[in-house]
Formats: sequence, structure tokens, C-alpha cells
Amino acid sequence: MVLISTSVQGLQRLIDTFRQYTEEFDILYNEIKTQYMSLLPRSLKHIAKPQIFLGNHRLEFMHEFPYLGHIITDNLKDTADVKLGRRALCATGNMIARRFAFYLQDTKLLHFRS
Repeated sequence: MVLISTSVQGLQRLIDTFRQYTEEFDILYNEIKTQYMSLLPRSLKHIAKPQIFLGNHRLEFMHEFPYLGHIITDNLKDTADVKLGRRALCATGNMIARRFAFYLQDTKLLHFRS
């Protein structure tokens, strides 16, 4: 689940509402896996990280977070996401190269002539 708020107080209210909902409907959640991220402009990066709580457990601050196949970072750059895509492309290229490594050179030329 993703909760988004424009203020620390609003986020804490959303988390408290979520906690009340889980208690009311007997839903289990993992406090240790629950984390938060703050997306601030560069001019406000010097501000201390707010303390957010889920019940009595203080949530961990994350600098980057995988979400729906992309990596979201707190500095709003896509460098980590591009590295992930490049790594996936290299893995796919290596897989294709290994599959065709056993063919003879004549067979490769026959299949890939335009």
C-alpha cells in the first residue's frame, strides 16, 4: 500500500487511520517492512528527517524504493531506474547470445540476412 501526503502531520494521520482500520478488521501488517520516503526539493534537503510512527514502531526512512517495476528515489532522479533497465537489457542480450552460440556461422548468416 502507498500513502501520499503533502505534510508530515497528514501522513501521520493517514498511518494512524490505517492502523485503526487494521485493528478493527483484524488485518495483519508487518511493522518492520513498513518504510517511508520524503520527496523534497534540493533547497530543503538539509531539513532533518521527520519521525513517523506506526503504533509504537518508528518507521525507517528510505532513499530509494522499488514501485511497480521502477525505482523511485528521494532526489527525484531516474539514474537508479536507468541502471536497472540497462542491467535487464544486458541480461537479455547475454541470454540471446548464449542460445545462438551453438549454431554454425553459415546457419547464423542464413537466418539473419536481410
